[in-house]
Amino acid sequence: MGSTPGEIGSLNISLDGLKTAYTETSLTNAEENNTLRNSKINTVKLSYFRQSTFLNGTSVPSGSGAISIGSVFKFRTFGTSSGGGGKP
Repeated sequence: MGSTPGEIGSLNISLDGLKTAYTETSLTNAEENNTLRNSKINTVKLSYFRQSTFLNGTSVPSGSGAISIGSVFKFRTFGTSSGGGGKP
């Protein structure tokens, strides 16, 4: 979605865009990592991203509570605060 691998941005955030941003990285920590990386899966749910991490040290909440695109994903970049995330 952005110019940096894993970057989400702030406008027109879509589930497909989140999947693209996540799969641009080397992360494997999303609860449904294998599903997100399966190119044959056409339906994406916010819950698939639970436990995935961002460069700022935060992560998508685990559990079964609601996930807000605006407060969880907006202006974030998938990755780890230790520098992982972008593809080697």
